[in-house]
Amino acid sequence: MMLFEGFTLNPESVIDAANRETVALRDMRILRARRSERGWQLKYIALDDDYPIAAIERSLTRKLGEAVRMVNLHYDFDTAARLI
Repeated sequence: MMLFEGFTLNPESVIDAANRETVALRDMRILRARRSERGWQLKYIALDDDYPIAAIERSLTRKLGEAVRMVNLHYDFDTAARLI
């Protein structure tokens, strides 16, 4: 089921949807969303690399009705911990 059927997506609504999807992942934060010609690109930080990113991308793509690609910013641990 698409969450935003009939609505125009904007970066804030995409970040909101991503945050709802990742609420259980306490050591991860979505920082930015940008629309590209291929869909949405979400930039995130995480303290751990063990998150199911491909599954999150698929779920968000299904819910938003547009392709979603997540990009880890690979901040160092201290910087990521401060931002999360």
